[in-house]
Amino acid sequence: MGRIEDAIRSYLREDDWPLEESELDGVLVTRIGGTSGDWILVTVVREDEEQLLLYSVYPDLVPEQHLDEAMTYVTRANWDLSIGAFELDLDTGEARFRTSIDLEGVDPSEPLLRSLVQSNVVVMDRYLPGLEAICRGEPADDTIAEIEAHRA
Repeated sequence: MGRIEDAIRSYLREDDWPLEESELDGVLVTRIGGTSGDWILVTVVREDEEQLLLYSVYPDLVPEQHLDEAMTYVTRANWDLSIGAFELDLDTGEARFRTSIDLEGVDPSEPLLRSLVQSNVVVMDRYLPGLEAICRGEPADDTIAEIEAHRA
């Protein structure tokens, strides 16, 4: 384990986040229970590159017939986000929100990690209902209006 993985593990444990071990080196999994629903937070540590990436992964795959609406939704959501970005794999239907930081020469302090994690979780919690609506086949106009309301 390196300095970044040690720091994120310590932060998550001290903040009572339930950690699940992954078979992949440098990958930690945490289950999130937000106000809008539940999902998984995947933490990826790249010690050699001195990077930390966090992915809030939508719990279901976006059905193929709703990928166009989901793509519009995440593109509109991304437009005004200052930290992080939504990603949508058009081949698999996986949707996720990513925040990341380059820690070259930087101490991965508790306040820095808290900011990175909380920014990720808050944004996913805000936009999760829209993704769920799209996956249920509800009109994209309703979810786009939701995005506009968050910008106001």
